[in-house]
Amino acid sequence: MQDIIKLRSHYQTEFDKSNFEQIFKDQRLMKFALAGGQSVFQNNCAVCHGTGGGGNVGYPNLTAGAWLWGGKIDDIYPTLKYGIRSEHP
Repeated sequence: MQDIIKLRSHYQTEFDKSNFEQIFKDQRLMKFALAGGQSVFQNNCAVCHGTGGGGNVGYPNLTAGAWLWGGKIDDIYPTLKYGIRSEHP
């Protein structure tokens, strides 16, 4: 378990220092981001948006390509970080 924690810590440190463009270009960091994002989605979003993101009554389909608040990474990131109904900066 300690080896896994150490390896994850290395990736997390590198990930935290990188911007979106750097992550998209680095296969290792992208794989790390996707695995983490999948876990976070299942734990926080799937109950409303469905396990595949297809939506539920009152919650939009996240796979349709029609974004209510913008579909670019700079639009999506604040929603993921704060939630859409938050009064974030």
